[in-house]
Amino acid sequence: MIDFLSLLAHLFDTAVLPALTCASETWTLRKQDEHAVSVTQRALERTMLKISLCTQLQKGIRSSELRHRTKIRDAVDYATKSKIGWAGRVMRYSDDRWTRAVTDWIPRDIKRTPGRPPTRRSESSRKL
Repeated sequence: MIDFLSLLAHLFDTAVLPALTCASETWTLRKQDEHAVSVTQRALERTMLKISLCTQLQKGIRSSELRHRTKIRDAVDYATKSKIGWAGRVMRYSDDRWTRAVTDWIPRDIKRTPGRPPTRRSESSRKL
């Protein structure tokens, strides 16, 4: 018989993880976004194991230990892999679809704000 924790892990991987990273293929995946997704995932892992943050800190349980116990996939890795898959699919398009045009588009009539410029979609794809 399947134990309850493996059932929760399967439910997380099939339902919660896709909802958590919904449309992550089009994100620029900044460090801020990665941090927010990983914080949410750690909170869900603690809930699955019925361990509060206070208990985790008091007992000195590391987050990597919680991940090992729950055996669920990392949400940031899942988002990165789905982004790479989507970018590969778009780059293989041979016709003039809007997704390819928008990915390669650089606005000529708009000046970027001073300071550190925000990451563009094409720049985040080059890092991968």
